[in-house]
Amino acid sequence: MRDVSLYSLEVFLTVVAEKSVSRAAERMCISQPAVSSHLRGLEESLGGKLCQRTSQGMLPTPLGDWVSGRAERILALVAELRERDSNVGQELTGSVHLMASSTPGTYRVPYLIARFQQQYPRVEVDLSVRNSRRTLEAVRTGRASLGIVGEYPRPGVSWDAWQSDWLRLVAASSHPLLAAPQIGPEQVRDQVLLLREVGSSSRIQAESLLGQLLDSFRKVREPGSSEALKEAVIANLGLAVLSSWVTAREEAAGLLQPFRDPLLARRRQFYLVRRRELGGAGLALYHYFRSVGVQ
Repeated sequence: MRDVSLYSLEVFLTVVAEKSVSRAAERMCISQPAVSSHLRGLEESLGGKLCQRTSQGMLPTPLGDWVSGRAERILALVAELRERDSNVGQELTGSVHLMASSTPGTYRVPYLIARFQQQYPRVEVDLSVRNSRRTLEAVRTGRASLGIVGEYPRPGVSWDAWQSDWLRLVAASSHPLLAAPQIGPEQVRDQVLLLREVGSSSRIQAESLLGQLLDSFRKVREPGSSEALKEAVIANLGLAVLSSWVTAREEAAGLLQPFRDPLLARRRQFYLVRRRELGGAGLALYHYFRSVGVQ
């Protein structure tokens, strides 16, 4: 096998992220023939096709999928080595844009940022809370350096499995159905279901958790945020699938409870996603979040 250059790996990953040779060329400020040449040389070095043209654009082959994950790790390690060398003996400064989906962005990330800034007081962390789709897109396009999402990452970003919570169907503590060991369609026909907005990973996974029960509820409403859902549940306005992070205080206070049916609870995985070319403050924040959550 011929030597593989780091730059060729970066070109390949950009093609995968953009699903297009022309867009990859534009993003990297080189010509399309140069992108094609790097891609072809990498394929010759590795002994197989890495990308194929489809109706959805340039997509990785099985070999390309295998190479992309390892290429991301290689480039991340090189960036880490360079940054470690450049920051020896210096106090870390700078700013980082971190975006997180609503549940971790509200109930986990702010506390972690506070601890991080105790260690690095001159680093500013700009936190934005959006849904998982918008967070992934922001990291992929470079508008955010890091993200925390509950949706499985797409190609174009590096990621690590992070912390996890429990999604459970909950009700006000006085609700009579809480005593039932199992919940079926007949028991929810008179109930109102409260859901998050379309695009939220919480909604996607709530619908998946409820399965066939979803169509049995009398009515579905969308109050908005997790806080709005929680308050509506406490007021006995309906049932909702909520994160164990969201309801921890209210459960301790006896305001709401999860249902006993084990089929109405599911562990949810969150992911730490990042741009490949992190350095300085961004790299330090990535390593901190990785240290407190990666599984």
